[in-house]
Amino acid sequence: MSLMELLEKVPEFRRQQALRYPVAGMLALIAIASFAGVAHGQRDLAAFAGTLSQAQMRALKFRMRRSEMAPATLSGAEGKKQRATLRGRDGPGV
Repeated sequence: MSLMELLEKVPEFRRQQALRYPVAGMLALIAIASFAGVAHGQRDLAAFAGTLSQAQMRALKFRMRRSEMAPATLSGAEGKKQRATLRGRDGPGV
């Protein structure tokens, strides 16, 4: 049995808003990032996710483009700033 198959047995516990990424994929991402030495939190995890290929993202069952992954995982004001910067709109009212 693969790691992904085991993780797919974990019941979904998050709110509807957090379902952009399947829980099994997020847990697998955290595991492989840890194996790769990423251990400093959400930003580093997001940066690591940004290095994955489209095929790797599909294997994790993420439905979005790699370029959308990193800022989307950040929340609050920092996440808004990161998303706005990527869209080229980092002025007031973002």
